[in-house]
Amino acid sequence: IFDNTTGEELWGRFDPAGLSHDKSRLLAHPMEIGKNLDELRNRTSDRNLLNAAEIRLAGFNFQLPGYSRLIKVLEKIGYRREHGENTLKSIYEFHYDWRRDLVENAKRLHRFILDTRRELEEASLKNNSQHRREIQFDIVGHSMGGLISRYCLMFGDDDLPEDGSLPTPHWRTSQYVDKLFVVGTPNAGYLDTLVEMTN
Repeated sequence: IFDNTTGEELWGRFDPAGLSHDKSRLLAHPMEIGKNLDELRNRTSDRNLLNAAEIRLAGFNFQLPGYSRLIKVLEKIGYRREHGENTLKSIYEFHYDWRRDLVENAKRLHRFILDTRRELEEASLKNNSQHRREIQFDIVGHSMGGLISRYCLMFGDDDLPEDGSLPTPHWRTSQYVDKLFVVGTPNAGYLDTLVEMTN
């Protein structure tokens, strides 16, 4: 999470003193009685994946790997982060603001899948105009990312019904996905969140 005014990273830098009051306010999600979550914004945004956490402790500065380690493993087994000559990029990173609504992020993932698929189809046609490739994705979703991915596959960019009922699964987005791997995803819920929020 970044402060768009200063360009400073708020999430991913940790020290024993914690965040100042002003920075904590920026990291907190704005709230206002009578407004829906999608109407509430502040000057922060998600800019990229948390590649590493910067830790300052007892005069020592060090980094702990974040998603950069996963990316390196994928590259070692043949996935590519960049387009090459006659090869297409095969790692696409989808980052999201974990403070935002799960459905809002699932809608963004739906759009990301469609846009990336179109980009790959166009690049594939340029490389080989005779053959149109069927593009499907493998998704690795960590923690809340697994919940976002699952919602996206089941309901696409559908919102939750206003009457509080569950939406009807149609699985249309799943036609663009071959495999979904969920890692550390609380599929049965996570009651500790209630304790963390209240204490």
